[in-house]
Amino acid sequence: GHTDGHLFFWSENQKETRHVLLRDEASTMSFPCSFSPDGRRVAVMTDALTATFSVFDTRTVVRQFDLPRSTSELADLISTGTELFSPDSGLIALRRSIRAADLLLIDVNEALFPKILQHPSAVITKSFSADSRTIATICDDSVIRVWTTQDGKLSRRLTGHVGPITSIERWPQPGWFVTAGIDETVRIWCVQAGSEWKT
Repeated sequence: GHTDGHLFFWSENQKETRHVLLRDEASTMSFPCSFSPDGRRVAVMTDALTATFSVFDTRTVVRQFDLPRSTSELADLISTGTELFSPDSGLIALRRSIRAADLLLIDVNEALFPKILQHPSAVITKSFSADSRTIATICDDSVIRVWTTQDGKLSRRLTGHVGPITSIERWPQPGWFVTAGIDETVRIWCVQAGSEWKT
């Protein structure tokens, strides 16, 4: 990004640039951004005043759609390096707000119709599976909820931690996750079996 209101896309050898004018009021511009794993899309803050993020096609530099506004959620996600896109680059998952008890699951090809994953309390963290077919979410109730990304339905509730879970990461093998909690344990989970494999 640049303070003159342009977003620059550089080719790998930096011999070719393309840019797009995002806003006239250059003084309000800010450009935290997050690329999809395949590099074909980028989520960029296009209006710092309203915390608006837009998704661009990096090949054509065309704005594809705006993401639902969610206060500082997107900026926090991007600045801390938290996962935004699924591994296959086809989905985006984000909370409506910092304390939101639901998660928006957005198909990049059907962005106007996000799936809403409802939780009993605020979503603390999340992780897509390696094959992007499921997403696991963590609240403050020691339960790992696993949802199928195709229909947005809850498929599994995994329990075992004593107390809050502090983090979750996908295992390289599809359908497996790793969690850590304040009970000072690290657990490996097999979603298909519906239980933990190892502590």
